[in-house]
Amino acid sequence: MLRAVTSSAGSVDSAQDWLAAIGAGPIFLAIIAWWLAHRKTRADTAKVFTDIAQNMVETQQKQLDRLGKELADHKKADREDKARRAVIFRSHAQWDHDVAKRLRDSGIDVPDPPPLHEE
Repeated sequence: MLRAVTSSAGSVDSAQDWLAAIGAGPIFLAIIAWWLAHRKTRADTAKVFTDIAQNMVETQQKQLDRLGKELADHKKADREDKARRAVIFRSHAQWDHDVAKRLRDSGIDVPDPPPLHEE
């Protein structure tokens, strides 16, 4: 059977004494060393994955910001084009009706001009 190693006072005082008593000191230290190394490896792996994920998020955010700006620029240009075309359509429609009226006043029968609209 195992015998405990006793200190000078005659009792087993620490875990180190217990380990020495059962002869498991080097085995226990090896297990602790492996566990700490494994834990560090997992932490390093987690850090690598976290860094990769962060990089992906930053890249996607930059793309999203760029696309958002492009969309905003396109919407602004489209609103400006629609406003410009609306002015042109109004003046053209007025011109169509004026010409049709003059023709009718001159005795020429013409149909009403077709409506101008954006498709």
